[in-house]
Amino acid sequence: MNSFEKFLNKNRELFYQYQDCKIIYLDLNYWIDFIKFENNLEVRKGIPELYKVILDNVEKKRAITLISDIHIRENFKKKKYNKYSSLIQIFQKLSKNFCIIPMIERELNELKYAVLFAKGKLIDFQERRKSIYTKPIFAYQANFPNFNEFENKEELENSYLNFSWEKSLTDIFLNPEMDLGKFQNIEDHEEEIFNILTTGKAENLNDSNSFDELLGKEILGSLDFYTEYIPTALRNLGQKEDDLKSEAIAIRNYIFYILHKEKKFNLFPTVSIGAGIHSLIRWNKQMEYQKSLSFDILHSKVAIPYSDIFLTDGHISSLINNKQLKMINNFNCKVTSDPEIAVELLSHF
Repeated sequence: MNSFEKFLNKNRELFYQYQDCKIIYLDLNYWIDFIKFENNLEVRKGIPELYKVILDNVEKKRAITLISDIHIRENFKKKKYNKYSSLIQIFQKLSKNFCIIPMIERELNELKYAVLFAKGKLIDFQERRKSIYTKPIFAYQANFPNFNEFENKEELENSYLNFSWEKSLTDIFLNPEMDLGKFQNIEDHEEEIFNILTTGKAENLNDSNSFDELLGKEILGSLDFYTEYIPTALRNLGQKEDDLKSEAIAIRNYIFYILHKEKKFNLFPTVSIGAGIHSLIRWNKQMEYQKSLSFDILHSKVAIPYSDIFLTDGHISSLINNKQLKMINNFNCKVTSDPEIAVELLSHF
């Protein structure tokens, strides 16, 4: 068994450890509210009760909160350094170091399973969730060392994996020797899209005859970005090299058909959620694409497919629950911006 397979096995063990727990995902503003509450500062209505209910559910192992690299990235991007240490500590308190693999790995994992589905080799998307929950160091995109040159390779691999697995959020992200530069200067794909949408919106108000047509354009444009990665997925399935290019295009077109025509958005959540939200903003002529939405969308791409309850702000919640898109119908995730509604949802655990 190679080191990557061992890592996946660890992730699967973590999935089974928490499979009976409800997974809660909070955007950064909720975490900041919790810090304020712990410090006896004024907070929004419903926050004190929400905090207590989440903490109670976590301690009784009925629920767990999920931490992603997006939380860390947003914290650095917005330069909330005065809250940074407190945020990491409260992340750890309510998540018990339960994390998800980083953004790029998560997207490529979704692509792999979409290709498997297109090739008729996958029926249940629950399989996709079994390998994506992880521990903090692997949410950081840590590289697994190569021990091939050592005689005791197996022993070293196991030792490194077990040692790294036990590292907590505070061990990693409050370590002054840890290089966190990638979170400070990360290129934000959603901000690029923000520029495209806002710059050309006035000139392209009438470029689609229907919302569904616009959604199709957004989905296809997003899929084009991933097309170059499809051959790798096909190679791993044993596809002959001569057929890769034509097969990759055929796979992309099939995935597009499933997402756009059949509206099975769970096939490729990253593409579906991003394209859906962008389409709603472009279709609503009066709606402004606010730069603050960038991280809200990134959080949505993690929360909706991989958690049971997503607590976010009112704008993004209304977009996700929009009846025209009907996107949320594909996922077993409740999305709300109201702390009191969240308390009601959590009370049923």
